[in-house]
Amino acid sequence: MIVDLQNHLIKALEDKVTREEMLVFPFPDNVNTYSPKHVTTDVLVNYVGSKYTKKNSGVTDRDLIVEFRIVNRGYTGRNGALAALEKVISAMWFHQPVVGEITMSRLLIDADGFVSTSEGIWQYYVRFKTEVIFWGQISENK
Repeated sequence: MIVDLQNHLIKALEDKVTREEMLVFPFPDNVNTYSPKHVTTDVLVNYVGSKYTKKNSGVTDRDLIVEFRIVNRGYTGRNGALAALEKVISAMWFHQPVVGEITMSRLLIDADGFVSTSEGIWQYYVRFKTEVIFWGQISENK
């Protein structure tokens, strides 16, 4: 489900922004050596983790946290990192992922902030939370 969610979110963001604004990719194996592909903005989509909460007998909530990492060649202006961060927030906030037969809750913003800057490349992140409710036992087949 995690890889399918990541792929769904990449496609959803690609459908809401233009290729002239930004390119969207899965999170790379080594983000520290990542080289941006777009003239201004790449967005990297990453699964951060889950929190499981047992509500009552047979019902478990799974909160999944996903991150959109903005990798930008500038800080300010129409094409800067802050503008790209706002575009991603605007495009994805309240988006409702559907992965296979599973309809998840709408994305709610969890956090955003500065990651780093190096050699003119600025990185910011925004994290969203979505929820899945499991009835009965959690298994790989569901």
